[in-house]
Order: sequence, then C-alpha cells, then structure tokens
Amino acid sequence: MNDAKEKAVQLFNKYYVSILEIDHDLSEEIIISILAKKHALIAVDEILKVAFYSPPDCYNFYLDVKIELSNL
Repeated sequence: MNDAKEKAVQLFNKYYVSILEIDHDLSEEIIISILAKKHALIAVDEILKVAFYSPPDCYNFYLDVKIELSNL
C-alpha cells in the first residue's frame, strides 16, 4: 500500500469512527461510509488550499490522497 493510500484510509477511518460514535446503528453503515468519505475529502481540499504554497511534493501527495479517497 502506498503512502497516499494509507493516508486516505487513515482519514476515512477517523471520520468513520467519529460518525459511528454519534450513531451506533450499524444498519446505517452505507450512510456512515458516504459521510466519512465526504468529510475526509473536505479535509483534504482544505489541506490542498494550504499545501498549494508548500513544496510541490506536499501538494502532489495530497492530490494523490484525494484520488485514493475517491477510489474508496
């Protein structure tokens, strides 16, 4: 697993657990997954706004993370 994919999974899991803590109803797993992915993408978009002024490697890494999140 590459670093960008690992970071994407890590972000998704953090949001998934956070949302799951609010609602323990596992029948809503699809909705929780959609929300976790959407929130992780929002976070990465915010990082990209700041990373635009960083070295290209940093910006490109988070572009890769966004792609990997989209593929989850």
